[in-house]
Amino acid sequence: MLIKDVEISFADYLAYQHWFQRTDHQAKWTNLLIDCLGALLAGLGLIIIILGRPIGWFFLGFGGVYIWFYRWLRDHRTKQSYQAEANAQLFAARAVQIDETGITTTMANTRGHIDWSGYQRVVEEPRLFILMIAKRQAQLLPKSDLTSTQIAELRKWFSQCLTAEQWEGQHDD
Repeated sequence: MLIKDVEISFADYLAYQHWFQRTDHQAKWTNLLIDCLGALLAGLGLIIIILGRPIGWFFLGFGGVYIWFYRWLRDHRTKQSYQAEANAQLFAARAVQIDETGITTTMANTRGHIDWSGYQRVVEEPRLFILMIAKRQAQLLPKSDLTSTQIAELRKWFSQCLTAEQWEGQHDD
């Protein structure tokens, strides 16, 4: 199976980053801590408001802004990473060849092959396939570059060539 001109859009990269934030143990706990601190500040502000002190509005607002700002900053850093000139080739068009040995990716300046056993985990999300090579490194295959036939064929390849622990199938969240 050959797929030509696969490009990673910012929306695809952002979807991967959001998936990673939901599934990575460390990122999940960091997000939970940020949310709890923001909720604690907002809750403290609400209690102070109920006690009749206007300063409570400050804490209530700050707690909400704290949570919002952290999420905005995370997405902003993702955008900066995507737009960085040094990373341009990571998102540029490539050809992807899939066969019984694994996946070969050919880009403008490089070519690489990963055997099926080299994938730690492969997940299908609504926007893309995420092929984890290492704990924090993935290959992305956006569905926007694929036909429904190619998507079905990819699922078939993954179910045939990967173990049940590697292939996690489709997630519709």
